[in-house]
Amino acid sequence: MTSFHTIKWLDSGLVSMIDQRKLPHDVIYNEYQDPAAVAGAIKDMVIRGAPAIGAAAAYGLALVPWHDETGSLEEVYQKTWGSGADSAGVPTDCCKPVLGHRPHDGSG
Repeated sequence: MTSFHTIKWLDSGLVSMIDQRKLPHDVIYNEYQDPAAVAGAIKDMVIRGAPAIGAAAAYGLALVPWHDETGSLEEVYQKTWGSGADSAGVPTDCCKPVLGHRPHDGSG
């Protein structure tokens, strides 16, 4: 029996998702390297279902420090989440693509 995965973190720092729009006729996996691309996959309904969408959003956010070249965890944290009382808990621009998208069917 063939093994499938809906979404998977690859050791190379990529997120692999099955393109659910192509099922059941084709089994195609797309790979994503940045949060905006993952957000686009959620928006375009490449991945579907609340648990899979939640996992995709989490993996999308995990791509931020994985590909960041600052070398400092503190800098990555500040770039991702901001600093200070005004921005505590409010995502900065690098996270908004992932956190601000919901899937839609193009009808609205």
